[in-house]
Amino acid sequence: MFQISAKRLNFLRCLLFGLPLAIMGQQQTTQPPHTVRASADASITAKPDRATVSLSVYSQAPTAETASQQDAAATSAVLAALKQAIGSKGQIRTSGFYASPQMQYPKGGGTPKITGYSATNHLTITLEDLGLVSKVLDTAIAAGATQIQGVRFSLKDDETIRAQALAEASRKAYSSAVAIAKSLNLTITGVLEAQTGAPVPVLQQFASLNTGMARAAETVSTPIEPGDIDISVTVTVTLEVR
Repeated sequence: MFQISAKRLNFLRCLLFGLPLAIMGQQQTTQPPHTVRASADASITAKPDRATVSLSVYSQAPTAETASQQDAAATSAVLAALKQAIGSKGQIRTSGFYASPQMQYPKGGGTPKITGYSATNHLTITLEDLGLVSKVLDTAIAAGATQIQGVRFSLKDDETIRAQALAEASRKAYSSAVAIAKSLNLTITGVLEAQTGAPVPVLQQFASLNTGMARAAETVSTPIEPGDIDISVTVTVTLEVR
């Protein structure tokens, strides 16, 4: 007579009774929600209230020490003139100092040789009075600055402008997502997600200027027109639908 042990019988019972529960568990797995997604851009224009001027003083000499000393003297003269020009209406800082050998490379190859040394001191001037930009450029050139790297206009605080751009982009993205859902006869059950990237300010940037050419007409004040700044954002809205 065929007999099944109690241990094996219990195992078969668990297998038979547990199988329907396992199947039910698979059937009750939560399905991902159906969604509709749309993106929109917004750009807000504002007047700049801060200017940053980047310039440098370059010197060259037969030795590194002489080049550094000459550049230090020339930079000190530029700094003194700028401080007098802007007073307490701006900040001046050294943004970099570089000293390097000047190399001569033989045309036919071979070992290059050092012919001298150069030193460059980079200065950054931050102004909150935009009317001083032209004066700073003219003063720096007259005092011995060798190159103006550029002038950049920006905002001291762009949070308010950014918030306006985000609100506008959010409204546009939501309206677009709703329109898509309605056109497909879908019912909106809620906003599932909203995402945005970092704001992208479009800064007004003036190109660099070689002061050697500028000194020929230094009696004429440098014309500067700040223009406007655009802060652009993108918002993506995801709606849950059924």
